[in-house]
Formats: sequence, structure tokens, C-alpha cells
Amino acid sequence: MDAVAGYYVSRETVRPLHIEPIQDLVDQLLSYDIELRFTPNLHPLKDAILASTITNFSMIRMRNANPRESNGG
Repeated sequence: MDAVAGYYVSRETVRPLHIEPIQDLVDQLLSYDIELRFTPNLHPLKDAILASTITNFSMIRMRNANPRESNGG
């Protein structure tokens, strides 16, 4: 596993103690005063991070991203 990503793996089945449905996820997230962004393409973000001085990050889910477009996007 990616040590930077901070995953925790249980060898036993874990069942939730409580489930609380969220009616409007975006509103709920924004109520925590966070910045929420939507992007159609993650590759420019990945490229910018790799070209930066940031060394502690994880892009493990990039395998689920849309393929890079042939025009470099």
C-alpha cells in the first residue's frame, strides 16, 4: 500500500455502529467551510503536483481517471 496515503486495513470484518443518510452531500461538505472543486480532467492537476515541490501526496486513484487526451490535456 501507498505509505503516504494513510490507509488502514483490517483483517476482520468491520460493521458500522451507525448509518446516517445525507440528503445533499455537496451542501453538507460546504457547511464545513471547505473548498470543493469539480474537474473533467485530473491529468493537469497530476502534472502540476509532479512538477512542484510537493513530495507527500498520493495519486493512487488515478488509475480510475479518464485516459489522458492526445492533445496533452
